[in-house]
Amino acid sequence: MSYNKLAPILVIAVILVASATVQSVVAQSSPKLVKHSVNEGAYSYSFNLLNNEGYTIVYTVNNPAENVSEGLVIMEFTENLELSKALLFTLPSGSGESYFFMEHYVVSDTSRNHYALGRAYTSSANTDNHDVPTLVKFDSSWGPLWVVQINSVTVGQQVMEQYFPISNPILINGNVVFAGGNLFNPKYLVMVSAENGSVEKAYAIVLPQSEGISYFQTVLEPYDNGFYFITSRCKSGKCSIIVAKVLDDLTIQWANVYEAEASVSAYDAEVVDDKLFITGYESEDSAFIMGIDDQTGEPLFYKVFLGENHYTRMGMNIDYYGGKLYVYGSERNSSEISDLDTFVAVFDLNGNLEDYIVIGRSGSDTPMALIFFCGSVLIDYGLLIENGEYVLASRSSSNSIYIARFPWNFEGRFVWENSEEEEFEVRNCVDEISVTSKNVQAQQLSMSFEQASDIEYSVAFGDGLEHYLQNYTPSNIVVAYGKRSGEPMKMYVEDKMAAIKRVLGEESSAEQAYDKLLKCNMSLNSIMEYLGEHGKSYGSLAEGEGELEDALYGIREAYNDLLGSLIIGEIPPIPLGSETYNRLVELYGPLLEEYPSTSGRLQLLHAIFSST
Repeated sequence: MSYNKLAPILVIAVILVASATVQSVVAQSSPKLVKHSVNEGAYSYSFNLLNNEGYTIVYTVNNPAENVSEGLVIMEFTENLELSKALLFTLPSGSGESYFFMEHYVVSDTSRNHYALGRAYTSSANTDNHDVPTLVKFDSSWGPLWVVQINSVTVGQQVMEQYFPISNPILINGNVVFAGGNLFNPKYLVMVSAENGSVEKAYAIVLPQSEGISYFQTVLEPYDNGFYFITSRCKSGKCSIIVAKVLDDLTIQWANVYEAEASVSAYDAEVVDDKLFITGYESEDSAFIMGIDDQTGEPLFYKVFLGENHYTRMGMNIDYYGGKLYVYGSERNSSEISDLDTFVAVFDLNGNLEDYIVIGRSGSDTPMALIFFCGSVLIDYGLLIENGEYVLASRSSSNSIYIARFPWNFEGRFVWENSEEEEFEVRNCVDEISVTSKNVQAQQLSMSFEQASDIEYSVAFGDGLEHYLQNYTPSNIVVAYGKRSGEPMKMYVEDKMAAIKRVLGEESSAEQAYDKLLKCNMSLNSIMEYLGEHGKSYGSLAEGEGELEDALYGIREAYNDLLGSLIIGEIPPIPLGSETYNRLVELYGPLLEEYPSTSGRLQLLHAIFSST
């Protein structure tokens, strides 16, 4: 996939595969979940998650009660999910007007410029409230370069105005292309110059119209010589998927309608060689995956997947890697109908299910309901690494922002720091999911693009836009760490000793490194105390004996015991930014949250690692 997109109206999150360039760091990290509580009353409409030497979340905030301006929040995280920068961009507005992005989409080019597309809601004493399709170009550091707002598109005698984007943007031949319309109809296609924001061309989208027809979510999926136009329509209870293969010059190579016996809605597509794959909503209890021959438009398969206690409402995103299709979506939690979990399903290219994991609440008594709608993926700058690290972002119904990372084979729980309360869990449920094939036929469809006679738009650019970008201070950042269910403590200790061995540069085995630190009476002595209390030794630990949470608790307690035993003046400082500094912070910084300063934590760690 070559873009990031989100569905209008729905609260969307995203899942992103980590890039191979960060494998050496990310693969050594534990599963982690970070929560950022937005100021009370904020409303976050949608999300994008970008991989850009770390991860960037883009979401909308609207909180005048807390003196937070309406606009886009950009939060940048390191590869280890540490917050490094937060910005707020507000749209330029005229006297007496207010603007803010509602549903938005982001696409990035090969130079890491970002294009944020949304509808800017405006209000003024002199005008009625209305929506304006708005596109903003940012540079790689999120400095705004230009803003274009499209007021109306005229085709023949028809003036189309007060519409909003209903598709993701794509980049074709130096233009940003997207569809505009309303909830029930794609109306026009717009081409905006990626260089200067001028509207190059606009076209009316001509589809069959009759009383009672409603069109829904529209998806644009680029390929080498053009793009696919994908939408859904319903009439009298019968719903269909519409797919058109469009060339760069807007010639339609073929256009088909695929009727389904359900209220289907397409949400995402992926091109693999000479095949097009689509996923989306099938019903309140099921999602679908569909394969199409991109040369003829003939369907290859149409399959519905669901399971008992797994109400797979929709597939929100589909991506290809290593010969497999990865479908990300949402399912209703069986413990509470209003709650939503995330699923990640793996299919082969024939639509056969191979794996299925769920990320959600660990029990119905958990007080917070996380909305893990999986929406958009950007893999221009990141590929699925071989060990399968995933990064997700979302928000809850209580206006908290989440970003999480976990290995593909992780099954366990996320527990908040300074608390043993279980919040979320990751589990494999492939044996609980069934897949059913449906017979879907292709029928030819009459469709065309008619060039607009007039386009009214405005562009703002220049250094003045920098005044609308400011630092943003997030509130209440907390971290949760993953715990593997039933992971033996011996495995955990060996993993940690292997990491310590790398830091110390030793050639000894993990067990010898363990013994060395034990003789130094360092932090792991509490683990030994735990073993002694239970009549165990390191060598006698068998698989399944001892839990990871006990080891984590022991390490945390040991660090607390060391707080009063360190003579700071006798320890040389560690240079900021050095390899040792970065490795120590990455491996052990999160365990020292109660220590009064970063320098103090590093000195403490240096004392531990340099003891003999």
